Amino acid sequence: MPTKKQCFTVILDEDLFNRIDDIRYEKRYRSRSAVAVELIRLGLEQFELREAAQRAQEAKPSGEASD
Repeated sequence: MPTKKQCFTVILDEDLFNRIDDIRYEKRYRSRSAVAVELIRLGLEQFELREAAQRAQEAKPSGEASD
């Protein structure tokens, strides 16, 4: 049955590949793809949070103290 999920190829160095495999086996993911998708999702969430914080910081008036 065809899937509507998108697919692309990622080239990894050996260290990164092994780190992903280690997580896969340690956390019992069913496949490399499953762990890669989870890591990408988590990374995107962190990226978006950082970007939002940066925009909020830039929007502060210049006289306001930062936290």
